Amino acid sequence: MADKTDYIEIINEGVDPNIFAWITDFCRKDLFSHDIGVMMTKLAPGKTYSELATKNYHANLAGSLHGGVTATLADLSMGIACFTTGFVVVTTNLNISYMDAGKIGEKIKAAGHVIRAGKSVLFTETTIEDEQGLIIAKGSGIFSVISRIP
Repeated sequence: MADKTDYIEIINEGVDPNIFAWITDFCRKDLFSHDIGVMMTKLAPGKTYSELATKNYHANLAGSLHGGVTATLADLSMGIACFTTGFVVVTTNLNISYMDAGKIGEKIKAAGHVIRAGKSVLFTETTIEDEQGLIIAKGSGIFSVISRIP
């Protein structure tokens, strides 16, 4: 994979340094997330904070934020929250409840967290808000463990 060196710095608030380095490298190499503009801003054990500056190409036909973009941000915020616990995971189930339309031209922020971690499955939640703190969507996810972070 290509290396995206213009990726923003991610703040570490207590994640194991080896796990943090692995996640930072993953984020730098995740071309899909980078190309749509998702940026991880802060990591804590079982938690992630990310943001997306919405652009015209993020719009749906009605001119508001496309639901698929919101779902992608939710999936990433919850999946990387799982990574902070030391597990490499894949999404098994993703649920999104859309509560309001996101506006193009604004920054949206996601906070994802692990609510329960088992040996093979992790349960997560996320909240996505606009710049004014209005909740755009809430999500929940189930992630299956495929390995431990080396």
